[in-house]
Amino acid sequence: MSFTSILRSTALATLALSATLSSAMPINLRTQRLVARGDDVGKSCYPLTLDQAKQLPGWSKIEQYAKDTWGEGGVNLETNPSAYPDRGASACIGSSRIAVQYSEKPQCSTTKDEIHGTADGTTQEVKFKLDAGVSQTSTWTVTQSSSLTTGAKFGVSVGIPDLGLDASAETYFETTITDERSSSFSTTGSSMRGYELTYTNEPGKECKLTLETKSCTAGASGRAPIVATGVVWFNYEDKRAPIGHPEDGEHYKYAAFIDSILTPEERTLYTEFRGPINSQSKASYATNCVEKK
Repeated sequence: MSFTSILRSTALATLALSATLSSAMPINLRTQRLVARGDDVGKSCYPLTLDQAKQLPGWSKIEQYAKDTWGEGGVNLETNPSAYPDRGASACIGSSRIAVQYSEKPQCSTTKDEIHGTADGTTQEVKFKLDAGVSQTSTWTVTQSSSLTTGAKFGVSVGIPDLGLDASAETYFETTITDERSSSFSTTGSSMRGYELTYTNEPGKECKLTLETKSCTAGASGRAPIVATGVVWFNYEDKRAPIGHPEDGEHYKYAAFIDSILTPEERTLYTEFRGPINSQSKASYATNCVEKK
């Protein structure tokens, strides 16, 4: 059984409830889909400044590429020049689906409570009112900015694995993450509904419903890849031809394509985040009717 849904923040809450009345078939709500609530998401890409580009792990390779291709000498570097709007540079979210990892083993505890039904004096029917379904919430804090898009917002889906409540797959929540240290974001999903269960009581007996609650908590962390793409412009003080291709003629301006020069790893930095996850599962699994005392 799995919960498939969309992400939002620091506390994760999963609520699943099923009820069995006497010999009747159980009402199983564990497979209900979560409906996640999300904030307005940010853009997927933002303009990359020259200072931000210089933070890339492979920046030195771009400088070396320019020296090997066009030579040394007086040069001015820039990104996103107004004269070439179609040859700009950007920093983009590398993946909109981010799976978190637990940093510790989940700790769980279980409690049981009894719910008393409301008796109908005319028909001997006993009614139980229950909130049933699934809800999840998580809140996270950014511990490290990528330095490529500081302060920018990205729309992502955060995947939270099973916390020990019988969910066999990750639950994804849509949310917005801000690439800024100490900022926070959250995710919430819910399929909670109110239910009324009716049981025909026998004379002289009273019925109770047993509700089992399982609570789990664990610390977790994740990271969102921010990837640089586009062009860095090298504006030379003198006209020059490419060293390996003098037949191409002399020019002042040359474009170094980040994607061609650097590997994905060399042009990627990460926005890292962490936080506690809390989950809760509630299941009413049996009705017990006993003689009145």
